[in-house]
Amino acid sequence: MAEAPTRYFRQRLNSDPEAIGHMRRIAAAFLRNWRWDHVVDPAVLCVTELLSNARQHTVSGNCVLLMQASASCVRITVSDNSEALPVVCEPDWLTERGRGMFLLSKSVDAWGANLTPQGKDVWIEFWGRETAGPRDAVAGTTQPRWTA
Repeated sequence: MAEAPTRYFRQRLNSDPEAIGHMRRIAAAFLRNWRWDHVVDPAVLCVTELLSNARQHTVSGNCVLLMQASASCVRITVSDNSEALPVVCEPDWLTERGRGMFLLSKSVDAWGANLTPQGKDVWIEFWGRETAGPRDAVAGTTQPRWTA
């Protein structure tokens, strides 16, 4: 039996706070429609972090959100015009910043970044509906995959 085709959603946006809130709601709706309900909470957290980073680390805040879903995987990518790759470090829990990528890295099955002619893509993946369960946002382990 052939696997169902990949479904996708793609949106160009300026990652201002209002747009980020709107994209969170859209991402949740698409994931539920695609029957990936069990990843809605961590995925929305990751969408917020990726779009916030695009706003913070680019001059314009312009970016592209791409969501793709197949029967076995959801991939969410944010593309922007910065070549600065994300950094994950042990956060200082007493400061207001610096823990987003740490929490993202602990909430997904895989993540990474690719340099592109226009800047970079930062992507996350959630795998397999049938094996999915609640994710531990602190105890999980993933390592980024980098490509140039």
